[in-house]
Amino acid sequence: MTEPDSLYIDSINLNNVTCKDFGNGIIEVHASGGNAPIQYSINKTKASTYVQTNLFDPLDPGVYEVGIRDGNSCPSYSIGNTTMTLTEPDSLTVNSYQKKVVTCNNFNDGI
Repeated sequence: MTEPDSLYIDSINLNNVTCKDFGNGIIEVHASGGNAPIQYSINKTKASTYVQTNLFDPLDPGVYEVGIRDGNSCPSYSIGNTTMTLTEPDSLTVNSYQKKVVTCNNFNDGI
């Protein structure tokens, strides 16, 4: 009787939220080993819901727990759950505003 290879998280790719309040972050988890199919979980809470897709999007900024388990529901003991943080940039602010009216028709001298 043989046991399956250990289950590992090979890599985690993050794409942070691109603009304030866009909620378009991405977490992609790559894993190997264990018994197929590998299942993946990301959670902002301690409740774990596992799915067979390794790509999670769109996501709001925040702290996510990443977990994996194999087809026998055996978790990864080598790394366990990994905490990942998605960030977003600050709001864009305009500090000054300058305006110049075009002086004549077909002139390109306005700002």
